[in-house]
Amino acid sequence: MKHIAQLNRILLRKIFFTTAHAPELPGHSPDHAPAEKISFGKAPALPDGWHRASYAFVCNPDGSIRWLYPVESRKPLFLRLYNSAGWRGRLFSSAFRMAFALGAQRLLQHGVVHIDSPQPNRIAALASNEHAHQHAIFTGTVGENRKAIVLLQHADKKASFVKIPLTPSAADLVLNEFHTLNSLLGLHFDKLLFPHVRRLEAGILLSDIRPPHPIPSSRFTDLHLQALVELTRQTAFTASSTGFLPTLGILRQLQTLQATDSFGELDPGTVLQLRKNLFALQERLSHIEHWPVSLSHGDFTPWNLYLCRRAIHLYDWELAKTLPWLYDAFHFIFQTGILLRRESLNSIIGELNHLRKQPAIRNLLRHSTASFDELLGFYLLHNTAYYLPRYIVQKPLHRQAHWLLHTWAQAVDWWLAATHRPLASRTRRPAETSNAEV
Repeated sequence: MKHIAQLNRILLRKIFFTTAHAPELPGHSPDHAPAEKISFGKAPALPDGWHRASYAFVCNPDGSIRWLYPVESRKPLFLRLYNSAGWRGRLFSSAFRMAFALGAQRLLQHGVVHIDSPQPNRIAALASNEHAHQHAIFTGTVGENRKAIVLLQHADKKASFVKIPLTPSAADLVLNEFHTLNSLLGLHFDKLLFPHVRRLEAGILLSDIRPPHPIPSSRFTDLHLQALVELTRQTAFTASSTGFLPTLGILRQLQTLQATDSFGELDPGTVLQLRKNLFALQERLSHIEHWPVSLSHGDFTPWNLYLCRRAIHLYDWELAKTLPWLYDAFHFIFQTGILLRRESLNSIIGELNHLRKQPAIRNLLRHSTASFDELLGFYLLHNTAYYLPRYIVQKPLHRQAHWLLHTWAQAVDWWLAATHRPLASRTRRPAETSNAEV
């Protein structure tokens, strides 16, 4: 418990006072905060002239702090930062809403922490500068890309979100989201809505794009497809495979896999066979000289979007990059099938075949330099080659990682068997197209 307590103090110091030596965002200046104090439980005496912010907190099962909200809060605002999918999530949310309604929230909180400093801490200053009436904090997911999310609610009940990177790699992702969202401003979309973004010293501020009545759905609908086709058509071009950064990244990941002789918590036989199959998949796709590419969200899943009747409201663009067409559609189908519904590979293949038959897909691929199968092969190769080396070294490895890797391994094996004939002999090679032709 002492170790967890120490980690909690380090985490709070990063959120309230420092940027953990993260690379500077444009316009960011290093934060040289004076001495500050973090106290749990009973509030200590406050030095003259100092400022105090007291927060209730809720922990993860291991005792690390997950959410923070001011002790004077009368509503569980932090639940806006919680994905309540599934019965456990709904039960958790209902319990906190009921506790707050009865004024008994202290029964569910895990403690109180006091943040004392000579000047207002970063979160207090942020809430004041943005004229926030209330706020709450999600401390982020543990890992190399950890970032805190601050929800700001204003007097008119409108909300905004601030992402504060807590590691250098998280700062890179936040900066990527900033540039990506700005690049979309000049484009027109009917079926896709995304946040407006503004640069702050601590990170970025994002507008709230939650619709009044979001429709719960974990299935890939026609609206999802229409939104992705819009994004593809607006940003499409062809990229030479020799200088295409994702292709180069795949080669580096395969080299890493080739050099490793450890398997972490994974089954050695599974890793060795999957590694062999990934090399075979890369060889099978090596004849493609140009890929049809466009901007991809990178993590197009139900937990990063809201579905309403007329449009997809898509947020969390940190992983956005240029990737081959249909990458986001494939990702949605695999992630939801594996993580939300625990479907067999045969069920996922059925969804992929349904996608293949859609008129919008057929029309799009008439202008493609790669077939549906080749685009799917790239997704499987890129995604699996990226995560397999990370899962080998990750300890402990969460059970969802085992689910994902098991299905990816089956999918790669299936793809190689289903496309055993040389793809070049089966695939029409249209000429390169410009954005206007797509």
